[in-house]
Amino acid sequence: MELKEIEYIESCLDFGQKYFGYFKDRYALMLLSTRLRAMEAENVKIADLKKSEIGFLLDKTPVKNIISRLPSKTVNAETFANIWHEEFLHFNLELGRWGEFVSKHRKDSWYQTSRPGYNLVLRLNFSWQHDMPYFNLLQPYDCDGPFASTSHPVALNKRNTLAWARLDIDLENGEVLIEELQNDWLREAKNLYNILLDYKKDEKDPNKHWLFRGYIKSNFAAFENYYVNTLLPYYKIWDEAILTAAIEFIHNELGISNIYFHTFETGNYLKELTNSKPPMSLYTKLPKRFGFKVVEEPPLMLRNYQYLRKMIRKKNQLKWYNLKF
Repeated sequence: MELKEIEYIESCLDFGQKYFGYFKDRYALMLLSTRLRAMEAENVKIADLKKSEIGFLLDKTPVKNIISRLPSKTVNAETFANIWHEEFLHFNLELGRWGEFVSKHRKDSWYQTSRPGYNLVLRLNFSWQHDMPYFNLLQPYDCDGPFASTSHPVALNKRNTLAWARLDIDLENGEVLIEELQNDWLREAKNLYNILLDYKKDEKDPNKHWLFRGYIKSNFAAFENYYVNTLLPYYKIWDEAILTAAIEFIHNELGISNIYFHTFETGNYLKELTNSKPPMSLYTKLPKRFGFKVVEEPPLMLRNYQYLRKMIRKKNQLKWYNLKF
């Protein structure tokens, strides 16, 4: 994308900070409601819905709970809209930018965008629900703390970013390519926690680790309390939460119903990732859980660049995930 396209989207949306709540498998409710609304479907028989291409979503626990309480055997978009579980996690969404102007092609950049230019970033930031125990228990010296990488598109406004989605948007053709889903915070916290546990096993004092010298003022007991009682629930839902947020943003805010997602092989190839490859499950299992279909036809936005067309022709059997409403 060009920078002017990012600026246009930002000016139209006036997005700021937006609340986002999530509980396990809420994506199934979102997808059912969005699909039924797009179909303008009223009073769809549950038996017919089970046989449809989105019937697999009916097996998710929150969906089954709703259906079990229905007085009739039919559903519509409102059946699955605005449903909240008593145990859900609070977040804030905000927009950012990632990339740079590239005159020739993406090889001039280390930003890992398939097309030259910029991506719009959708950040999933922690809320007070996480930040209060985080600051109280760990007492970080720096607002970003030891778990955030400022070389990635994380928040720099005293917010803590759990995860983000990088989006390449083609307004003219009505397409969005999800370039990347990523999380630094949980990975780094888990690595440090395991290292500190090894310290204890080796009868070393974990409080002498570098983490407690210049990063956080507290001790291992407080860190363990934070990790076990505050952070662990986020590991179970972060990937589906950021993808749900991205799909809702694309469909509801941008008004685009044609969404692409790199497969593991295609994303690594087009972005020329060799050493720092992303977790495979994010580009294999996750999109399949959401009902993305595998397609061989690339997004139109990629076909508009000669060097990308050459790369695609050169590599046989490239595939993408695609979701349409």
